[in-house]
Amino acid sequence: MYITSVKRNTGPGNNRAQLNLIDSLFGEYQEPDVIVDAGSFIRTITRTAMNHELEVPENYFRNVRYVNAYLKQFLDNHNIPEMYYEFKIPKKSGGLRTIDAPNDELKTTMTEVTNMLRNKFKLNTHDSAFAYVKNRSVVDAVKEHNKNDSRWFLKIDLHNFFGSCNKEFIINQLSQIYPFAQQANTQETHLMLERLAEFATLNDGLPQGTPLSPALTNWLMIPYDYKINLLLNSLVKQNKILKQRYIYTRYADDIIISAKEKFDYNIVVEHIKNLFINSPLELNESKTRFGSNAGRNWNLGIMLNKDNKLTVGHKRKRYIKDNVYYFIKFKETWDKEQCRWLLGNLAWLQNVEPDYYNGLLNYYYNKFNINVVKELQKIIKK
Repeated sequence: MYITSVKRNTGPGNNRAQLNLIDSLFGEYQEPDVIVDAGSFIRTITRTAMNHELEVPENYFRNVRYVNAYLKQFLDNHNIPEMYYEFKIPKKSGGLRTIDAPNDELKTTMTEVTNMLRNKFKLNTHDSAFAYVKNRSVVDAVKEHNKNDSRWFLKIDLHNFFGSCNKEFIINQLSQIYPFAQQANTQETHLMLERLAEFATLNDGLPQGTPLSPALTNWLMIPYDYKINLLLNSLVKQNKILKQRYIYTRYADDIIISAKEKFDYNIVVEHIKNLFINSPLELNESKTRFGSNAGRNWNLGIMLNKDNKLTVGHKRKRYIKDNVYYFIKFKETWDKEQCRWLLGNLAWLQNVEPDYYNGLLNYYYNKFNINVVKELQKIIKK
Protein backbone atom coordinates (compact mmCIF):
# COMPACT_ATOMS: atom_id res chain seq x y z
CA MET A 1 0.00 0.00 0.00
CA TYR A 2 1.18 3.49 -0.84
CA ILE A 3 0.52 6.51 1.36
CA THR A 4 1.24 9.99 0.18
CA SER A 5 0.30 13.37 1.50
CA VAL A 6 1.48 16.94 1.80
CA LYS A 7 5.11 17.65 2.59
CA ARG A 8 6.13 16.93 6.14
CA ASN A 9 5.95 19.78 8.59
CA THR A 10 9.53 20.47 9.63
CA GLY A 11 8.72 23.58 11.63
CA PRO A 12 9.10 24.16 15.38
CA GLY A 13 8.36 21.07 17.43
CA ASN A 14 9.00 18.72 14.51
CA ASN A 15 12.76 18.38 14.40
CA ARG A 16 14.95 16.04 12.42
CA ALA A 17 15.18 13.55 15.30
CA GLN A 18 11.39 13.17 15.24
CA LEU A 19 11.40 12.62 11.48
CA ASN A 20 14.16 10.01 11.79
CA LEU A 21 12.15 8.25 14.50
CA ILE A 22 9.09 8.18 12.27
CA ASP A 23 11.12 6.82 9.35
CA SER A 24 12.63 4.10 11.52
CA LEU A 25 9.25 3.07 12.90
CA PHE A 26 7.90 2.72 9.39
CA GLY A 27 10.99 0.90 8.18
CA GLU A 28 9.57 -2.53 8.93
CA TYR A 29 6.58 -1.78 6.70
CA GLN A 30 8.63 -1.49 3.54
CA GLU A 31 7.91 -3.68 0.54
CA PRO A 32 5.75 -5.55 -0.06
CA ASP A 33 3.15 -4.55 2.54
CA VAL A 34 3.18 -0.82 3.15
CA ILE A 35 5.34 1.84 1.58
CA VAL A 36 5.21 5.22 3.25
CA ASP A 37 6.40 8.08 1.10
CA ALA A 38 6.91 11.70 2.16
CA GLY A 39 4.61 11.33 5.13
CA SER A 40 1.44 12.94 6.37
CA PHE A 41 1.02 15.59 9.01
CA ILE A 42 3.42 14.77 11.84
CA ARG A 43 0.75 14.09 14.43
CA THR A 44 -1.14 11.71 12.16
CA ILE A 45 1.87 9.77 10.95
CA THR A 46 3.36 9.55 14.46
CA ARG A 47 0.15 8.14 15.90
CA THR A 48 -0.13 5.43 13.26
CA ALA A 49 3.55 4.61 13.53
CA MET A 50 3.43 4.30 17.30
CA ASN A 51 0.38 2.07 17.09
CA HIS A 52 2.06 -0.03 14.39
CA GLU A 53 -1.16 0.02 12.43
CA LEU A 54 -2.92 2.15 9.86
CA GLU A 55 -6.43 3.00 10.83
CA VAL A 56 -9.34 3.05 8.40
CA PRO A 57 -10.33 6.72 8.01
CA GLU A 58 -13.35 7.82 9.96
CA ASN A 59 -16.59 7.30 8.01
CA TYR A 60 -14.71 5.38 5.32
CA PHE A 61 -17.45 2.86 4.61
CA ARG A 62 -20.18 5.48 4.79
CA ASN A 63 -18.27 7.54 2.23
CA VAL A 64 -17.74 4.52 0.00
CA ARG A 65 -21.47 3.79 0.05
CA TYR A 66 -22.28 7.42 -0.70
CA VAL A 67 -19.92 7.66 -3.70
CA ASN A 68 -21.05 4.22 -4.88
CA ALA A 69 -24.71 5.25 -4.87
CA TYR A 70 -23.91 8.58 -6.53
CA LEU A 71 -22.00 6.91 -9.38
CA LYS A 72 -24.60 4.15 -9.81
CA GLN A 73 -27.45 6.62 -10.15
CA PHE A 74 -25.59 8.66 -12.75
CA LEU A 75 -24.41 5.62 -14.74
CA ASP A 76 -27.91 4.08 -14.73
CA ASN A 77 -29.53 7.25 -16.06
CA HIS A 78 -27.03 8.49 -18.62
CA ASN A 79 -25.33 7.27 -21.77
CA ILE A 80 -21.91 8.74 -20.98
CA PRO A 81 -20.25 8.34 -24.43
CA GLU A 82 -23.02 10.53 -25.89
CA MET A 83 -22.20 13.29 -23.37
CA TYR A 84 -18.84 14.10 -25.03
CA TYR A 85 -18.00 16.34 -27.96
CA GLU A 86 -14.74 16.27 -29.86
CA PHE A 87 -12.42 19.00 -31.08
CA LYS A 88 -8.77 19.21 -32.12
CA ILE A 89 -5.93 21.48 -31.03
CA PRO A 90 -2.47 21.81 -32.62
CA LYS A 91 0.47 19.99 -31.06
CA LYS A 92 3.75 21.80 -30.45
CA SER A 93 5.50 19.02 -32.36
CA GLY A 94 3.10 19.34 -35.28
CA GLY A 95 -0.18 17.66 -36.15
CA LEU A 96 -3.38 17.77 -34.14
CA ARG A 97 -4.39 16.44 -30.72
CA THR A 98 -7.95 15.20 -30.26
CA ILE A 99 -9.72 16.46 -27.16
CA ASP A 100 -12.88 14.77 -25.88
CA ALA A 101 -14.70 17.28 -23.71
CA PRO A 102 -17.77 16.55 -21.54
CA ASN A 103 -20.97 18.53 -21.90
CA ASP A 104 -21.95 20.85 -19.05
CA GLU A 105 -23.89 18.23 -17.07
CA LEU A 106 -21.13 15.64 -17.20
CA LYS A 107 -18.45 18.27 -16.52
CA THR A 108 -20.28 19.43 -13.38
CA THR A 109 -20.75 15.85 -12.17
CA MET A 110 -17.09 15.02 -12.80
CA THR A 111 -16.03 18.06 -10.79
CA GLU A 112 -18.25 16.89 -7.92
CA VAL A 113 -16.80 13.36 -8.05
CA THR A 114 -13.25 14.74 -8.07
CA ASN A 115 -13.99 16.80 -4.96
CA MET A 116 -15.67 13.82 -3.27
CA LEU A 117 -12.61 11.64 -3.78
CA ARG A 118 -10.22 14.37 -2.68
CA ASN A 119 -12.18 15.43 0.40
CA LYS A 120 -13.90 12.27 1.62
CA PHE A 121 -10.85 10.03 1.21
CA LYS A 122 -8.14 12.66 1.74
CA LEU A 123 -6.41 11.80 -1.53
CA ASN A 124 -3.27 13.81 -2.23
CA THR A 125 -0.63 13.70 -4.91
CA HIS A 126 2.99 12.65 -4.63
CA ASP A 127 5.49 15.41 -3.84
CA SER A 128 7.18 14.76 -7.19
CA ALA A 129 4.00 15.53 -9.18
CA PHE A 130 3.53 19.13 -10.29
CA ALA A 131 0.77 19.14 -12.92
CA TYR A 132 -2.87 19.79 -11.97
CA VAL A 133 -1.98 20.40 -8.31
CA LYS A 134 -3.07 23.47 -6.38
CA ASN A 135 -0.16 25.78 -5.52
CA ARG A 136 2.22 23.84 -7.80
CA SER A 137 3.14 24.75 -11.34
CA VAL A 138 5.51 23.96 -14.17
CA VAL A 139 7.79 26.68 -12.80
CA ASP A 140 7.88 24.95 -9.40
CA ALA A 141 8.85 21.70 -11.12
CA VAL A 142 11.83 23.30 -12.87
CA LYS A 143 12.81 25.12 -9.68
CA GLU A 144 13.28 21.75 -7.94
CA HIS A 145 16.11 21.03 -10.36
CA ASN A 146 17.37 24.58 -10.15
CA LYS A 147 17.66 24.37 -6.33
CA ASN A 148 19.88 21.32 -6.72
CA ASP A 149 22.14 23.27 -9.09
CA SER A 150 21.56 20.45 -11.58
CA ARG A 151 23.61 20.56 -14.77
CA TRP A 152 22.59 17.32 -16.48
CA PHE A 153 19.03 16.49 -17.44
CA LEU A 154 17.26 13.32 -18.54
CA LYS A 155 13.84 13.93 -20.12
CA ILE A 156 11.40 11.06 -20.55
CA ASP A 157 7.93 11.10 -22.07
CA LEU A 158 5.12 8.59 -21.44
CA HIS A 159 3.37 7.52 -24.63
CA ASN A 160 -0.39 8.23 -24.89
CA PHE A 161 -0.51 8.87 -21.15
CA PHE A 162 -4.23 9.60 -20.67
CA GLY A 163 -5.44 7.13 -23.28
CA SER A 164 -3.37 4.29 -21.80
CA CYS A 165 -5.09 4.58 -18.39
CA ASN A 166 -7.74 1.91 -18.98
CA LYS A 167 -10.36 0.64 -16.53
CA GLU A 168 -8.28 -2.28 -15.28
CA PHE A 169 -5.28 -0.02 -14.69
CA ILE A 170 -7.40 2.51 -12.80
CA ILE A 171 -8.80 -0.16 -10.48
CA ASN A 172 -5.42 -1.80 -9.90
CA GLN A 173 -3.59 1.46 -9.17
CA LEU A 174 -6.21 2.90 -6.83
CA SER A 175 -6.31 -0.44 -5.01
CA GLN A 176 -2.66 0.12 -4.04
CA ILE A 177 -3.04 3.52 -2.41
CA TYR A 178 -4.36 4.57 0.98
CA PRO A 179 -7.14 4.29 2.05
CA PHE A 180 -8.47 1.98 -0.66
CA ALA A 181 -5.66 -0.56 -0.30
CA GLN A 182 -6.74 -1.54 3.20
CA GLN A 183 -10.21 -2.42 1.98
CA ALA A 184 -9.53 -3.31 -1.66
CA ASN A 185 -10.81 -6.85 -1.16
CA THR A 186 -14.15 -5.74 0.24
CA GLN A 187 -17.07 -5.83 -2.16
CA GLU A 188 -18.08 -2.23 -1.46
CA THR A 189 -14.64 -0.76 -2.20
CA HIS A 190 -14.08 -2.86 -5.31
CA LEU A 191 -17.53 -1.99 -6.66
CA MET A 192 -16.91 1.73 -6.10
CA LEU A 193 -13.58 1.56 -7.94
CA GLU A 194 -15.21 -0.34 -10.81
CA ARG A 195 -17.95 2.27 -11.13
CA LEU A 196 -15.42 5.09 -10.90
CA ALA A 197 -13.40 3.53 -13.72
CA GLU A 198 -16.54 3.15 -15.84
CA PHE A 199 -17.57 6.74 -15.13
CA ALA A 200 -14.13 8.26 -15.79
CA THR A 201 -13.22 6.54 -19.07
CA LEU A 202 -14.20 6.88 -22.71
CA ASN A 203 -13.28 4.09 -25.12
CA ASP A 204 -11.41 2.43 -22.22
CA GLY A 205 -9.07 5.34 -21.64
CA LEU A 206 -9.07 8.64 -19.80
CA PRO A 207 -10.22 11.52 -22.04
CA GLN A 208 -8.01 14.61 -21.87
CA GLY A 209 -10.73 17.24 -21.66
CA THR A 210 -12.41 16.41 -18.34
CA PRO A 211 -11.92 17.83 -14.82
CA LEU A 212 -11.58 14.30 -13.39
CA SER A 213 -8.84 12.86 -15.62
CA PRO A 214 -5.95 15.11 -14.47
CA ALA A 215 -6.51 14.45 -10.75
CA LEU A 216 -7.03 10.76 -11.41
CA THR A 217 -3.75 10.39 -13.32
CA ASN A 218 -1.85 11.88 -10.38
CA TRP A 219 -3.42 9.38 -7.97
CA LEU A 220 -2.79 6.50 -10.37
CA MET A 221 0.86 7.49 -10.61
CA ILE A 222 1.53 7.57 -6.85
CA PRO A 223 3.05 4.06 -6.85
CA TYR A 224 5.25 4.87 -9.85
CA ASP A 225 6.33 8.24 -8.48
CA TYR A 226 7.41 6.44 -5.35
CA LYS A 227 9.12 3.59 -7.25
CA ILE A 228 11.15 5.93 -9.46
CA ASN A 229 12.43 7.84 -6.44
CA LEU A 230 13.28 4.53 -4.77
CA LEU A 231 14.89 3.25 -7.96
CA LEU A 232 17.30 6.19 -8.17
CA ASN A 233 18.38 5.63 -4.56
CA SER A 234 18.79 1.93 -5.24
CA LEU A 235 20.92 2.46 -8.37
CA VAL A 236 23.23 4.74 -6.38
CA LYS A 237 23.59 2.19 -3.56
CA GLN A 238 24.38 -0.53 -6.10
CA ASN A 239 27.02 1.71 -7.72
CA LYS A 240 25.22 1.46 -11.05
CA ILE A 241 25.10 5.24 -11.44
CA LEU A 242 27.28 8.02 -10.08
CA LYS A 243 26.85 8.68 -6.36
CA GLN A 244 25.18 12.08 -6.09
CA ARG A 245 21.76 13.61 -5.47
CA TYR A 246 19.18 13.01 -8.20
CA ILE A 247 16.03 15.10 -8.59
CA TYR A 248 12.89 13.52 -10.04
CA THR A 249 9.81 15.49 -11.09
CA ARG A 250 6.80 14.57 -13.16
CA TYR A 251 4.55 17.04 -14.94
CA ALA A 252 1.70 14.88 -16.30
CA ASP A 253 3.51 12.61 -18.80
CA ASP A 254 6.79 14.56 -18.77
CA ILE A 255 9.45 13.10 -16.47
CA ILE A 256 12.67 14.95 -15.68
CA ILE A 257 15.58 13.46 -13.73
CA SER A 258 18.57 15.68 -13.10
CA ALA A 259 21.88 15.82 -11.23
CA LYS A 260 24.94 18.02 -10.95
CA GLU A 261 27.32 15.62 -12.69
CA LYS A 262 26.93 13.58 -15.85
CA PHE A 263 25.48 10.10 -15.23
CA ASP A 264 24.74 6.96 -17.24
CA TYR A 265 21.23 7.83 -18.34
CA ASN A 266 20.81 4.62 -20.36
CA ILE A 267 20.83 2.58 -17.13
CA VAL A 268 18.18 4.85 -15.62
CA VAL A 269 15.98 4.68 -18.72
CA GLU A 270 16.24 0.89 -18.90
CA HIS A 271 15.24 0.44 -15.26
CA ILE A 272 12.34 2.87 -15.55
CA LYS A 273 11.18 1.04 -18.65
CA ASN A 274 11.16 -2.18 -16.62
CA LEU A 275 8.91 -0.59 -14.00
CA PHE A 276 6.16 -0.28 -16.63
CA ILE A 277 6.48 -3.79 -18.10
CA ASN A 278 3.23 -5.07 -16.58
CA SER A 279 1.22 -1.90 -17.12
CA PRO A 280 -0.37 -0.24 -20.16
CA LEU A 281 2.03 2.68 -19.76
CA GLU A 282 5.20 2.78 -21.82
CA LEU A 283 7.98 5.21 -22.61
CA ASN A 284 7.92 7.22 -25.81
CA GLU A 285 11.58 6.52 -26.51
CA SER A 286 11.72 8.79 -29.54
CA LYS A 287 11.30 11.73 -27.14
CA THR A 288 13.96 10.68 -24.62
CA ARG A 289 16.59 13.40 -24.30
CA PHE A 290 19.77 13.76 -22.26
CA GLY A 291 22.09 16.73 -22.09
CA SER A 292 23.60 19.53 -20.05
CA ASN A 293 22.59 23.12 -19.50
CA ALA A 294 25.59 24.17 -21.60
CA GLY A 295 23.34 23.68 -24.63
CA ARG A 296 19.68 24.50 -25.31
CA ASN A 297 18.36 23.17 -22.04
CA TRP A 298 14.58 23.49 -22.31
CA ASN A 299 12.46 21.87 -19.62
CA LEU A 300 8.68 22.05 -19.81
CA GLY A 301 8.84 25.24 -21.86
CA ILE A 302 11.38 26.88 -19.55
CA MET A 303 15.11 27.17 -20.14
CA LEU A 304 17.71 26.67 -17.44
CA ASN A 305 20.62 28.66 -18.84
CA LYS A 306 24.33 28.15 -18.31
CA ASP A 307 24.11 30.24 -15.11
CA ASN A 308 21.39 27.87 -13.83
CA LYS A 309 18.75 30.59 -13.98
CA LEU A 310 15.19 30.16 -15.21
CA THR A 311 14.30 32.02 -18.40
CA VAL A 312 11.61 31.93 -21.08
CA GLY A 313 14.37 32.49 -23.60
CA HIS A 314 15.58 35.55 -25.51
CA LYS A 315 13.26 35.02 -28.49
CA ARG A 316 10.16 34.65 -26.32
CA LYS A 317 11.03 37.80 -24.35
CA ARG A 318 11.61 39.76 -27.55
CA TYR A 319 8.30 38.48 -28.94
CA ILE A 320 6.35 39.51 -25.81
CA LYS A 321 8.08 42.90 -25.68
CA ASP A 322 7.23 43.60 -29.32
CA ASN A 323 3.58 42.69 -28.77
CA VAL A 324 3.34 44.93 -25.70
CA TYR A 325 4.62 47.79 -27.86
CA TYR A 326 2.13 46.97 -30.65
CA PHE A 327 -0.68 46.93 -28.09
CA ILE A 328 0.28 50.35 -26.76
CA LYS A 329 0.45 51.87 -30.24
CA PHE A 330 -2.63 50.17 -31.73
CA LYS A 331 -4.77 49.07 -28.78
CA GLU A 332 -7.96 50.39 -30.44
CA THR A 333 -7.65 47.55 -32.96
CA TRP A 334 -7.15 44.77 -30.41
CA ASP A 335 -10.05 42.44 -29.61
CA LYS A 336 -10.69 40.50 -26.39
CA GLU A 337 -9.05 37.30 -27.64
CA GLN A 338 -5.81 39.09 -28.53
CA CYS A 339 -5.80 40.80 -25.13
CA ARG A 340 -6.31 37.50 -23.30
CA TRP A 341 -3.44 36.01 -25.29
CA LEU A 342 -1.04 38.85 -24.39
CA LEU A 343 -2.18 38.86 -20.75
CA GLY A 344 -1.50 35.13 -20.57
CA ASN A 345 1.98 35.58 -22.00
CA LEU A 346 2.71 38.36 -19.52
CA ALA A 347 1.50 36.18 -16.64
CA TRP A 348 3.83 33.41 -17.82
CA LEU A 349 6.72 35.86 -18.05
CA GLN A 350 5.97 37.15 -14.54
CA ASN A 351 5.97 33.61 -13.18
CA VAL A 352 9.29 32.62 -14.74
CA GLU A 353 11.21 35.92 -14.81
CA PRO A 354 9.54 38.39 -12.42
CA ASP A 355 12.44 40.87 -12.54
CA TYR A 356 12.34 41.12 -16.33
CA TYR A 357 8.53 41.36 -16.25
CA ASN A 358 8.58 44.24 -13.77
CA GLY A 359 11.34 46.02 -15.67
CA LEU A 360 9.46 45.68 -18.96
CA LEU A 361 6.17 47.09 -17.64
CA ASN A 362 7.93 49.88 -15.72
CA TYR A 363 9.82 50.84 -18.87
CA TYR A 364 6.61 51.24 -20.88
CA TYR A 365 4.83 52.96 -18.01
CA ASN A 366 7.58 55.56 -17.73
CA LYS A 367 7.79 56.01 -21.50
CA PHE A 368 4.07 56.07 -22.40
CA ASN A 369 2.38 56.60 -19.01
CA ILE A 370 0.29 53.44 -19.44
CA ASN A 371 -0.41 50.46 -17.16
CA VAL A 372 -0.41 47.71 -19.77
CA VAL A 373 -2.02 45.02 -17.61
CA LYS A 374 -4.90 47.28 -16.50
CA GLU A 375 -5.53 48.39 -20.07
CA LEU A 376 -5.65 44.78 -21.27
CA GLN A 377 -8.06 43.89 -18.47
CA LYS A 378 -10.31 46.84 -19.35
CA ILE A 379 -10.75 45.61 -22.92
CA ILE A 380 -11.40 42.03 -21.76
CA LYS A 381 -14.12 43.19 -19.33
CA LYS A 382 -15.97 45.31 -21.92
